[in-house]
Amino acid sequence: MLLGTVGVAVAQEATETPAPVAQPAVVEPAAPPPAPVPTPAPRAPAPTPAVAAEPEAPALPRATPAPAAAAPAAPRKPVAPEPAPGERIGVIGVLDKRLGTTADFTLKPGERFQFGRLSGIMRTCERTQPFERKQSAAFVQVVEQPPTLQGKPKPALRTVFSGWLFAESPSLNPFVHPVYDVWLKSCAMHFPDGPKPPASPSKRPARKPAAAAPSPPSE
Repeated sequence: MLLGTVGVAVAQEATETPAPVAQPAVVEPAAPPPAPVPTPAPRAPAPTPAVAAEPEAPALPRATPAPAAAAPAAPRKPVAPEPAPGERIGVIGVLDKRLGTTADFTLKPGERFQFGRLSGIMRTCERTQPFERKQSAAFVQVVEQPPTLQGKPKPALRTVFSGWLFAESPSLNPFVHPVYDVWLKSCAMHFPDGPKPPASPSKRPARKPAAAAPSPPSE
């Protein structure tokens, strides 16, 4: 009974349920074609700025090479000037060893010189004859003024040299001093002229040979 009741109920529900209405198919519109991508127009090349041509530099004149400067002449050794008859002239050199300064004094016998704290006098000078080996000497006397100490009186002059100085052989009797140096450079003196040589006999013109007498004509 129960099964028959269930079958009847199912049949009623099937009869009462309306049949599904067929819905019309929805047609989706077709997608529009993609818009064409615009192609960029080719860019025109940027104009190249015109470069102004640089003016050519004017040609410089060629410098004429300067002539080579002549080498400076070596300092000449001071030589006493030629003295007058009966005169003697000596050249005395003085050096300050601390300062490196020098001085030359051209003196005649009895004349004085002054250099720093030194003062001196040349009594005389001698030299050998021209035909002998050259040797010059001068008798010189030199004194020094010692430095004055503060608060004390000025000291007296002190003799530092008195003797002969030799130009060609200074080691024979050198001037010795811790600060100064004195030496003889040269001595010039006039020697009397010797006897004059006899005059050469005058040459007489040679006599021409006498012409030979003409021979008599032959017969």
